[in-house]
Amino acid sequence: MHKVLRFLSARLDGETQGTLASHVDALMRGVYFEEDRQSKNFRDAQQAGWTVSQIEILCSLNAFYQIVLGPLTAATRSELNVGLGRTTPITYGSRVRVDQAESDEIKECHVKFMQMIQKLGIDFWCLQASHSQDLLYRLANPR
Repeated sequence: MHKVLRFLSARLDGETQGTLASHVDALMRGVYFEEDRQSKNFRDAQQAGWTVSQIEILCSLNAFYQIVLGPLTAATRSELNVGLGRTTPITYGSRVRVDQAESDEIKECHVKFMQMIQKLGIDFWCLQASHSQDLLYRLANPR
């Protein structure tokens, strides 16, 4: 597990950490496969300045966003008007329980995470990639 993912998942339960690690491993297996093949998207991503080490960090951010932050943020949106995170607590894994106060913290966490992604020059589109080929294509063809 990359140190970025270890930091992001430090307070999560073991099952969720395992899911995050599996997601990153699957993405990276695909990246290594594309690297071995020297696929067009891999070469283009490299020409755009992305190293395999940087892609691994991006995969860690992608996993954290897709598996933890994105779903929690979506569930806590106040415009849903279904009471999730307000009157009905959200539970995630065995250690995360979200009530109204924590719902506000999740929203703030999402804002800060997105600001960090933007400052790093990472397109949000990359956080939405679910396969290594999609991720490499998005790195090779930024919007």
